[in-house]
Amino acid sequence: MTEKCPVCKNNVKTTDKACSVCDFADLHREFITKEDGELWIKNVVEPYKKKYEESLSKGQYNAEGYDRMGYDRNGYDKEGYDRSGYNKEGFYKLTGLNREGYDKDGYDKNGFNKEGYNRSGYDKDGFDRNGYNRNGYNRSGYDKNGFNSSGYDKKGYNKDGVNSKGYNKQGYDEFGYNTKGKDRNGYDIFGFNKNGMSALGVSRREFDKYGFHKLTGFDAFGFNRDGFDIDIILLAIIRMVLIKEGMIIVALPKTGLIKKDLIEKV
Repeated sequence: MTEKCPVCKNNVKTTDKACSVCDFADLHREFITKEDGELWIKNVVEPYKKKYEESLSKGQYNAEGYDRMGYDRNGYDKEGYDRSGYNKEGFYKLTGLNREGYDKDGYDKNGFNKEGYNRSGYDKDGFDRNGYNRNGYNRSGYDKNGFNSSGYDKKGYNKDGVNSKGYNKQGYDEFGYNTKGKDRNGYDIFGFNKNGMSALGVSRREFDKYGFHKLTGFDAFGFNRDGFDIDIILLAIIRMVLIKEGMIIVALPKTGLIKKDLIEKV
């Protein structure tokens, strides 16, 4: 901690035995009463102050050009500091800071310049002049490409244009279905539209709850439970034969065999 010298008003530490400017040694005094303090100022401080100021006014300098206090005619000591502790460039001896609180490089005691940036180029919040932190994110949490730490932009889409729920900007997932489970043509995962019809006109009622035809075992896409489809050309031939004979087709091409006896007939 520091206090003011009662003679020259120089800053002195509580551990100093004498003022480094005027050599006043009766420092760190405490008084019980106000009267005691006033007597000390009158009988000790003021007489010493008078002699100190007289010595300065006489201009007594040694061969090196310094007075008894160690200051030259311009008021600077051998190290180049005046009685207040500042050098000719205006920097304080103890801290290296000027009267505005900045060092020779333009940084304050906390390491920031007048613009608010430290020596590494970051402000007190950790952002550089371009508005990005050390991790490359701006104050809103997005990088230079517009993505946050989770990889999503302001609209919630990643670099592939997919949101956190797996849907693209058009509202479809990687399998081509929207949030309602419909593809771009309005068909669900089983291949039926809102009217319960497949793309080839087969009713949903002809299929079981798992989406396989009750008679053929094939789904609306032409695959059976094992994931195999049927030769579409063969079914097309069967279809033409059955139509020719005036028979009703219960399964469309790529929905499976109709009946074994019909195939043998073909």
